Amino acid sequence: MKKFLKEALEETVPSLGALETTAFEEDMEKRYLKIGVCPKGCMTFVGGAASQLLRCTECTLPRFNHCKYKACRFKDYDLCKHRPESKTERKSLVYRPIVPLLVELLQTSFFIDYCAYALKFVEAHPWHAGEDYVYSDFLSGREAQKHIKEMHDKFVGIEKTVPGCKEVSLLATDYYDGVKMVERLKVPRYFWPLFIALLSLPPAVRGKYGAGCFFWGFLASKPGSKVEEFLFRDCMIPELQQLEEGVHVEINGNRYYIQLRLIVHVYDTKAKEKIDKFQGTGSYGGCIKCMANPGVYMPFILNIHYSLFV
Repeated sequence: MKKFLKEALEETVPSLGALETTAFEEDMEKRYLKIGVCPKGCMTFVGGAASQLLRCTECTLPRFNHCKYKACRFKDYDLCKHRPESKTERKSLVYRPIVPLLVELLQTSFFIDYCAYALKFVEAHPWHAGEDYVYSDFLSGREAQKHIKEMHDKFVGIEKTVPGCKEVSLLATDYYDGVKMVERLKVPRYFWPLFIALLSLPPAVRGKYGAGCFFWGFLASKPGSKVEEFLFRDCMIPELQQLEEGVHVEINGNRYYIQLRLIVHVYDTKAKEKIDKFQGTGSYGGCIKCMANPGVYMPFILNIHYSLFV
């Protein structure tokens, strides 16, 4: 999956230390990030001089609504001297960082116990080849068990240097889908929510009434835009790289070592076509990338079951 994202973005996915938007890294500890974007999706106003811009550098559309201060002497948009922080963005990207979310969950009563479920399941039902093996859960799969064991082995090494540290090893899935609203407008409105769900928790708390599916990002720009690229390249991927390496956090005197692997991806077929630059919705020829399942009708929802870090 990581290789696919690199090819789709036509550039190497940067590590945390190589991001161009250095100022943005400091904000990743916040619960929610509201990021100003161009109304047409040309750019994001993040980092350095870009955060002070009043207009998009490509289409020159204004970034903010007109000033509503009654005492403002400069009613002309480009002459208004008020700070960008006091103005209203015409369009924004909303992002919910994962680490602050997990920190909040760890402060609930039973979440740390839920995190231990996956390792217990894997130890009780180790995967093996053969017809006698029973697949009773997502964690029965070979790929899921491989990641659970890798994360636990890494934690065992960390525990030797940080005594008393508690293990938080999670497997997750993401869901990215959207809809074009009000097509009769001159500029169609797009709404693309991004969600994350924790699959390695006990089945009873994976649903919507438990610690299940969480809001991750919200995109209101056209799919395939540079704003969408920013959402994945500068927000989502660096966080996942950080969580693959492991994150130490201390909450109320307790130390935790958090690891997370995103191994199941559910993307709308139309969105996948935009990213991967091919058309295949409604095809009876199977996957045109790998020629799998020839003669089988392709559904509208495309499930990608790869490990992000393989």
